[in-house]
Amino acid sequence: MDFLLRMNYELIILFSLLVFLNLLVLLSLALLYLKIQKFQSGAKGIAGGDRRLKAKIAKDLEKKASDQLVGIINTYSQILDRETKKHFLAVADDALRQSRYLATFVQEQEKVIAKESQYLVATSVVKVQKELDEYRKAELAKINTQINSIISEVAKRVLSKTVDLSNHQELIMEALERAKADKLF
Repeated sequence: MDFLLRMNYELIILFSLLVFLNLLVLLSLALLYLKIQKFQSGAKGIAGGDRRLKAKIAKDLEKKASDQLVGIINTYSQILDRETKKHFLAVADDALRQSRYLATFVQEQEKVIAKESQYLVATSVVKVQKELDEYRKAELAKINTQINSIISEVAKRVLSKTVDLSNHQELIMEALERAKADKLF
């Protein structure tokens, strides 16, 4: 923001200088016009004066006026060139300074982003591990509950009957088939 304000300030100064130099040129032209008018009125006063003398005086005045204008224009051009160079150097310096600042800022932000990313990844890993542990515990609890119910059912059947060896095998096979059907294995 300071950079833009400084550029605007310098542009205002440069344009003010241009306006001032334009006023100087106009003032010089006005003075030259007054001298020419004075010369013409003086030349009219000379009755029947030498034409050569009038032409020579007109040429001298024209040469002086031309020299003055060339001098003013050269001065104006030099000042304008100097101020333009100064302004562009200031702009280049400010751009370099802003570029260095921006590069430093970007590097700092990259470091901050890397640290935040590492933190977020670590936090996510811990959360997923915790969720997996909870899921594993819940699934093991379900399996234990199912095993207990199967054992309890098998025990009821076994204890309610006297079982010989062949019936015992049949009951175990039925229990295993039910467990497979219930997808316990």
